[in-house]
Amino acid sequence: MYREEIVLKIKPLFSDYLEKGGFVLVDLRFFKARGELIFEVLIDRSEGGITLDECTRLNRELGNVLDASGYIQESYAL
Repeated sequence: MYREEIVLKIKPLFSDYLEKGGFVLVDLRFFKARGELIFEVLIDRSEGGITLDECTRLNRELGNVLDASGYIQESYAL
């Protein structure tokens, strides 16, 4: 699956999940670096900011969303 296809499939999943918690998906990038798949997710709130604890929690939760999607079969960093 090409990078653009993966982003097009995952972006709505992440957006929907984040919006339920009051967050906004600002950007999503997918690339390979040093042989590792990397998802770079930029998240914010429509008002206010996001805390480090929220980043940690959302990283774990979005990883679960990504795993459940079945779109990525290899290991990745989020």
